[in-house]
Amino acid sequence: WEEIYRSLSTSGSQWVQIAFPERNAIAWRTEPVKAKRLAASGTLRILPGGRNQLNFLFGRTEQGFYSIAFVADYGFTVFDYRADTNEWTKLGEGVAPALRLGVSTQFKLEAAGDKLSISVGEKSWKFQLPRELPPAIYWGIGAQAGPEGAETGSAGLWIDLAVGK
Repeated sequence: WEEIYRSLSTSGSQWVQIAFPERNAIAWRTEPVKAKRLAASGTLRILPGGRNQLNFLFGRTEQGFYSIAFVADYGFTVFDYRADTNEWTKLGEGVAPALRLGVSTQFKLEAAGDKLSISVGEKSWKFQLPRELPPAIYWGIGAQAGPEGAETGSAGLWIDLAVGK
């Protein structure tokens, strides 16, 4: 793992991630998925604190990456981060009633070429990515910093996370 901002604990099948009050927690896997496709699945449990948000990151290159921001009691938003301009572009979102604070919720994503599908609980969505995935796909996980003046950042568990092609 390359922990840009700590902290991530990957002991066993439940990985705990906690953001700082003013800084996101970000951990990138150092070994890529060597294919132009990515599949990830597991269970999220977002714990009280911060913005109640965990992030799944993928497709990292020098140009940027994609991020799926899972927010408790709402759903998720898909973003495209462009490193050259430091801009976040919203690609789409999904309201997922199953994603509740403190409740374990299954999720799944599949990306191939410029297509992305996301399932949370029993609901599914499809999105178009602006760029095709590279032949080696770097991925990571994160927890969002707290709102201004917060005592903690977001926290949660990534349970039985499986990532491959």
